[in-house]
Amino acid sequence: DRYAAGLAAETARIQLERDARRLVWDARTARAAARRADTAEIISRQKKNADALAVIDAIPFFKPATAAEKLMLADALAARTYADGEVIIQEGECVAPAELVVAGAGRAAVLVQNNEVALMDAPFYVGEGRLVTGTPASASVVARGAVGAFVLSRQKFRELTQKPEMVYVVPSLTREIEVRTFERQARASKGGVWAALRGDDRFVRHVRAHGARMHLAVHVDFVRACQDYRARRSEGADAPALAAAHRAAAKLVESSDHLLCANPREKHRMLQLLEAVRTDKSPTGESVGRRLAELAKDSERVVFDTILPSFRKGPGYRAYLDELFPPIKPDGDGDLAAIS
Repeated sequence: DRYAAGLAAETARIQLERDARRLVWDARTARAAARRADTAEIISRQKKNADALAVIDAIPFFKPATAAEKLMLADALAARTYADGEVIIQEGECVAPAELVVAGAGRAAVLVQNNEVALMDAPFYVGEGRLVTGTPASASVVARGAVGAFVLSRQKFRELTQKPEMVYVVPSLTREIEVRTFERQARASKGGVWAALRGDDRFVRHVRAHGARMHLAVHVDFVRACQDYRARRSEGADAPALAAAHRAAAKLVESSDHLLCANPREKHRMLQLLEAVRTDKSPTGESVGRRLAELAKDSERVVFDTILPSFRKGPGYRAYLDELFPPIKPDGDGDLAAIS
């Protein structure tokens, strides 16, 4: 009996040791598996961040950002692939979560009211307006073929806005939205961009400088002179002001030669029209408006059809927008600085 009891006790001790060793082994195996999983997750995240950084660096808008900002932005982005025909941004959408989509590969179409208005090749970014302001998207963006992208959710964006290191990306996204809103409102106004902005001396100055490079500045001057003359007549300006407006328009006609008038006969006709405007005493001013419109129509065609389209695509337009909305860049200390 004593022998049997001792044998049983020894057997139990050995079993306990085996169980303990098995527990230790299982714990070590679990820790190793967790380390491998963590390592795989870290490697995957590092690869994603490296890919996101490459896309960020390829987009001119993000280039002035500090290295710290780019790293934080890359870390906040989530990788996503859009299939051919998949909607990336839906026009008018106000229910689905707002996201900034930074595309690194592929092509997408921009549609307004189901009409394709543009094609974008990666890299590009979309969705910033709704992300920052919450307003519905002004256009749809649809993948044309597979599009590899990175997505910034509104929650991640809010977290970034709380970080003191984000001295460029967040303020500049806000500025970019202000610029696009301004452009959209100008285009939508009656008469287009020129009608909306012709009273802004900065805009006219940049348009005229662009026209001067094309040797067409006189047309900008003449359109503005006729518009100023008409405005003064409509407002019932005093005689000296009307005389000054008349002299300004007449001087352009007399001195511009072939740039404004095709031949001496055309110059004489234009001067006669200006004289008719000066002597017109009609209370309604309708005939004045018709004559000034007749005078300016050729120059308006040059301004609207030749000068403005190329101006909108050139550096002068960007310089004008920079005057209205000074760009933001981080200075050497990481603080905000406006580019003057």
